[in-house]
Amino acid sequence: MSIKAQDTCVFLFTIPQNAHFATADHLANTYLLHGFEVEKYDSTGRFVSRYSNNRLGVPAFLDASNPLKILVWYADFQTAVFLDRNMTELGRLNVAEAGLAMRSSIAMASDANLWAYDMASYLAKFPPQEKNLLKANRLVLVFTTLMMFINVPS
Repeated sequence: MSIKAQDTCVFLFTIPQNAHFATADHLANTYLLHGFEVEKYDSTGRFVSRYSNNRLGVPAFLDASNPLKILVWYADFQTAVFLDRNMTELGRLNVAEAGLAMRSSIAMASDANLWAYDMASYLAKFPPQEKNLLKANRLVLVFTTLMMFINVPS
């Protein structure tokens, strides 16, 4: 005899939008990227605010791990835009002008710094207003070193 478990996932709302990226923060706000726009919806699916900047190209990624300082990554122009909870621009960081190599992705760190990853497998952690704080030469070397300290059964 087999017993089927009931689905505990509850459908709350629908946002009728075509987006190329979607994420949510820990306050249940939803963020969508489509075209040049970043849209924010509250926990009930109601539209809250929009940010648009067609001079930086299409946003590639959004990090809402801190809903009071949202990071929007414009990969084509190597620029991170920081937004407040009302989707008002707080500031910008051009990674190339900061002296860092071409970055393929960027994200907020829990200590208010930024993590950046480039095409050559380099990982860097730095404050948004300064140069590199920490740089790992090659991720392969970092992971190989980590595996030495982890007892992996063969």
